[in-house]
Amino acid sequence: MVFKLPVGLLCASALSFTVGAWNEGGVGRSAEATERPAEAGAETGPLDGILDVRVGEAVDLDFLVTHRTEERLELSFPDGRTHEVVILDASGAPVWRWSEGRLFTRAMQQRVLRGGDQLTFRERWVPSKPGAYTAVATLRSREHPITERVAFVVPAG
Repeated sequence: MVFKLPVGLLCASALSFTVGAWNEGGVGRSAEATERPAEAGAETGPLDGILDVRVGEAVDLDFLVTHRTEERLELSFPDGRTHEVVILDASGAPVWRWSEGRLFTRAMQQRVLRGGDQLTFRERWVPSKPGAYTAVATLRSREHPITERVAFVVPAG
């Protein structure tokens, strides 16, 4: 069964979370798991995520997911879309979605990770205007979904 997240809920949840690095220099990076405040008794899970954002003529996004335990980890995905990247404007409205206009297999996908394995997803967005934005990258694993957010600024050219 495929679950679709309404755009309004995505916007509201993106605004409700603390935003990662915000800087005018054009580079943003999400906090690593060890830097995030953990709630008492909260388990962080076997995966760590980092979202690197580099602003130039285009915005380059690297979403790195690392398996930090030594145990074998099986990830399942509802279809061929293993991850998603969304760019939100300053009001929280989505202005770009990596998966939009792409075709994905409907077959369920499986990935097995060994300790220390890393998944890397590299995407590029060409902004149409300057402004403040937030990149939201999500690993769509059924067992261990993770989301990273980074705020960044596209300067006036």
